Amino acid sequence: MKTIQIPGTDLQLSNLCFGPATFGALIDERASFEMLDYYVAQGGNCIDTAHVYCDWLHIGKSTSEKLLGRWMEARAMRNKVTIATKAGHYAFETPDVSRVTAEEVLVDIKESLAYLQTDCIDFLWLHRDNTGLPAGEILEFLNEYKKRGLIRWFGGSNWTATRLQEADTYARSHQIQGFSGVQNLWSVAHLGAPLGDASCVVAQDADITYYRASGLPLFAYTPQANGFFSKLAANGPDRLPSHAKNTYLNDTNLRKLDLMITLAEKYQCTINDIVLAYLTSQDFTCISVFNCSHFDQLKETMHHSALALTAEERAKLD
Repeated sequence: MKTIQIPGTDLQLSNLCFGPATFGALIDERASFEMLDYYVAQGGNCIDTAHVYCDWLHIGKSTSEKLLGRWMEARAMRNKVTIATKAGHYAFETPDVSRVTAEEVLVDIKESLAYLQTDCIDFLWLHRDNTGLPAGEILEFLNEYKKRGLIRWFGGSNWTATRLQEADTYARSHQIQGFSGVQNLWSVAHLGAPLGDASCVVAQDADITYYRASGLPLFAYTPQANGFFSKLAANGPDRLPSHAKNTYLNDTNLRKLDLMITLAEKYQCTINDIVLAYLTSQDFTCISVFNCSHFDQLKETMHHSALALTAEERAKLD
């Protein structure tokens, strides 16, 4: 699997990052361990979770982190993979109240360290932004946690380009560590309807322009658009789940599917390969953070090779 040097860090990460969001909850321990084992065996080395994953199911707290901790302990994997987790997600009962504060983020970090059975988080994402705080104030407490040895690198998830620029300007002027990446929603699929959570940030053309110009790596979540194009090609629009229809079924994506079919025939690969190649062959640093609920989905994703679309092919898919 292709690995990517994350600029300004010592991290060499696989371009396909596994995000086991539902592990330990909707996916049991045996199946979770098997998928994690397979991912690593195929050359994957980046696992991305969050302190809040599956808490909304009310069947246990931080189930993904806890399972990853048990897996790393059982397989002696702690020093063989890069672990990223997210802190500062809002409480579900008060979604309008930001938890991206020095106190709340520290609470999450300490709990994550215990659940992951480690003494330092390789990469910490702020799961949301707090626009009520200057970006510099947020960077100051993140740098303090780095000095304490609690985290190594950090970035913003669901942060706009404007706020990222504010953070970068502050870091440079104060000569402190800034963000080493951004994790926002991005894929080849055109969103035809707004997301249910307005605090999620979808990378738009202006954001991509900023990532490209600044060199800030994008960790794209939902890179396969929940398998929309593969499902559409296999079953047609009438058999799509209602969420997929509402979110992705539109004329733009129907046009893109026709081009994907042509490209898949040209490269002798699957539709899913083309969907991933759109991201992994970009002319800026882009890592796909994917999730799977079944082993077959994982195998299909990991089958993706270093297929590179041309700039002209990517432009047609834009």
